[in-house]
Amino acid sequence: MRISAVLLDACNLQLDFELLNSAPPRPIVTSIQCHDLPGRLATLTQSVLPSLDAAGVQQAAVATAVYDGAAYHGNFYDGVWDAVMDGCAKIHFTSQYESADDRLMRMIEAITASTPSAAPPKTLTATEAIDVLEKGDTPRPVIVATRQRAVPGKADRERRENFLKSCGLPRLGDSSHLIAFNEMQRGRSLNLVRGLKKLGPGIITFRQLEEPALMLVTDDRGLRRYDMVGTGSDGGSQSVVSLLTRTTHPARVSHHCRSP
Repeated sequence: MRISAVLLDACNLQLDFELLNSAPPRPIVTSIQCHDLPGRLATLTQSVLPSLDAAGVQQAAVATAVYDGAAYHGNFYDGVWDAVMDGCAKIHFTSQYESADDRLMRMIEAITASTPSAAPPKTLTATEAIDVLEKGDTPRPVIVATRQRAVPGKADRERRENFLKSCGLPRLGDSSHLIAFNEMQRGRSLNLVRGLKKLGPGIITFRQLEEPALMLVTDDRGLRRYDMVGTGSDGGSQSVVSLLTRTTHPARVSHHCRSP
């Protein structure tokens, strides 16, 4: 898996930025709700397998935080900070005529259009998905779980539906990415697949996403659904859509992902 870009829906995630006391002043993305966000972003961009440049040299993924230009009383319309320190996110503000969602959609389309066609996701059984996550033979696997059927019977239906909602699968046809970029995520995804398997045959199907081009980090359902439907029309999704949980606990940053 080679992800070249990490896109942050900055206003939606309530991310702030501050100027460092340097020459020239350089901004960094921060959050009062997520401990050491710059460090976490650096870890994230380095944890996904690096992309290859034209010369075949490995490059870490590049993070870009996209803000709505109307934020901060419109003082930063069209603002762009691309010359950032290593590991820090680039910062882009939209114009007064464009929303952050629209800018992110354009960026997603541009990145996926310039990326070679992704291999179609590999269909897995629940047992095979568990095996992939347990063995860890594939570096940082991404398992796509898709809800195909309603939960049968009345017994424990409410409990099971609540579990499906917690997995990002409240409706038929919904899909969720179960990622494993680190051991904490691998363990969480493994537990979720085991729980989904217990719901019964045919309710959830599993696939392995092998060649995403980018990761979108957002808590916006509409934007996530756009990316699910708007990319990978050939059956091979080009992106991983991730939700960065806002938390002040330094040891907990979880991800919830969507895919077509």
